[in-house]
Amino acid sequence: MISFAASCASISRECNINFVVPYTETVLNYEVEKSHNYTAQINHRYLKYISSIPENKRVEKTFTFICNEFQCGIGYLYVLKKSKGKKIYIPENSYGDVIKAERCFPVNEGLVGSMYSSRTSKTFLNMEMEKSVRSGLGCTNKANLHLLPVTKNGEVIAVIEISTFTTNQLVNIDEMTKGMREEIARLLAA
Repeated sequence: MISFAASCASISRECNINFVVPYTETVLNYEVEKSHNYTAQINHRYLKYISSIPENKRVEKTFTFICNEFQCGIGYLYVLKKSKGKKIYIPENSYGDVIKAERCFPVNEGLVGSMYSSRTSKTFLNMEMEKSVRSGLGCTNKANLHLLPVTKNGEVIAVIEISTFTTNQLVNIDEMTKGMREEIARLLAA
């Protein structure tokens, strides 16, 4: 694998461009360090907050914490249920909106349902939703859409779908919410 510095040096020779590699690497390391510190701060705030919440309210409060922390405009927590022999994601909590029955997603249908197979977080930055894309958030205007899986024993037992309007490049919502999603999985499986 070629390092960032080696790539810049190669491009510099081929294209006659001067890169200030040590400065660039320092900036990238600083940004990564800042991101790790931000993640630690969020997790510290979460642990302090959740410790006073009774167990039976923690799923809802953890979801709300995530939405507040990342300045969401709207969000849903979908939980995997079985209905008429089919697995389906049903909204159990919402943020900034009311839960509507039509926001249910069978496994592998729509963006939420596709999380069952992919099992990895998805982020769509500065996206205008097309009418053909089935999302619980409907058509959003220039929003960032985040789909975060909640897994237990390799199965996606819930999906967090949130829309944010901020574009902070340091924010890795997947990494920052990992522990919180593990807590939701533990509580849902109990």
